[in-house]
Amino acid sequence: MRWSRKSDLAIHQFIPAFSPGDAIGSEAVALQRTLQEWGATSRIYAGHIHYACEGRAEYFESYRPSSGDTILFHFAISSPLSSFVAGLPVRKVLLYHNTTPARFFRGYNPELATLLERSREELASLREGCALALADSEYNRRDLEALGFAPTAVLAVLLDLKRFDDPDPRDPSALEGSGPRFLSVSRIVPSKRIEDIIRIFYYFSRCISSEAKLFIVGSGDTGGSYLEQLKRFISALRLDKMVFTDSVSDTKLRTLFHRADALISMSEHEGFCVPLVEAMYFDVPIVAFNTGAVSDTLNGSGVLVNWKDPAEIAELIHLIASKPDLKARLLKGQRARLEFFRPERVKALLRGYLESAGIVFPHVLDKR
Repeated sequence: MRWSRKSDLAIHQFIPAFSPGDAIGSEAVALQRTLQEWGATSRIYAGHIHYACEGRAEYFESYRPSSGDTILFHFAISSPLSSFVAGLPVRKVLLYHNTTPARFFRGYNPELATLLERSREELASLREGCALALADSEYNRRDLEALGFAPTAVLAVLLDLKRFDDPDPRDPSALEGSGPRFLSVSRIVPSKRIEDIIRIFYYFSRCISSEAKLFIVGSGDTGGSYLEQLKRFISALRLDKMVFTDSVSDTKLRTLFHRADALISMSEHEGFCVPLVEAMYFDVPIVAFNTGAVSDTLNGSGVLVNWKDPAEIAELIHLIASKPDLKARLLKGQRARLEFFRPERVKALLRGYLESAGIVFPHVLDKR
């Protein structure tokens, strides 16, 4: 065992908002832990901090740069952080998570649509002074390249899947009954096209199994009037076996995945899609619409569809659930793909990228 030497290395992260259950916030925590293990001082700074996350991040205005600092800036939307970061006299590494096109939010959340409209121009303004631009998918990397960023590279989202270690057997809503159980896990916003999942479920429950149940997991906070419109749509269809859970704890999400017969995604814009990897981890068959980075994330695993015929997709899901051999082949492919997202692999890539940008890590505790 070899002990580390002291170092003044500081690598801090900046994110627009730090909220529970948010994919970027969760990755920031995993990255912070990793950077600290490598001997760096690492803090998280945010523009907005949810009350449930107080004490785990600091407001970005409190940051005081020091010589030799490096910052990792997570970019997904226009925010005051962009101009703040652009003006900092430190080494900067961009972590790009893509930006949802504003057209999806017009008519639902005009304020958010306005932010999204100026996001791409704001992203381009970060090009100067950026030592390295990392994207979490090849789809996103090409976006950076088109804007003139260089060098660029792909770094998959660093996921802490071990946080799901504790199932919650006390949650009866997911476990009761013998019918099929389906999951949608995402923010409830217009780009996710939850209404298309509802149409699939409507056919399934009317024509295949009246005992089927659909859980729609995620927050609708940024979707404006979208969630209320979905609820009116469900009422008009007289669907009584759909559950909106809002954001849930890791233990409840594990319970839902454990009981699920399929994860369904009909989203029309994705820069990565973390729930796809979570479904791989829980051995849940994936049926996803082919858009954005979804094909990058799946890379031949799961089932990718290029159409949105509710009846055909419902019958496809039923075929997967009722044919053990087919399901086994699908899950085998998903397990193989999950290896690509192993934390050890992602961490090794990250360290290599940061070292290529001139960051020298101290010696850390070596238990070998």
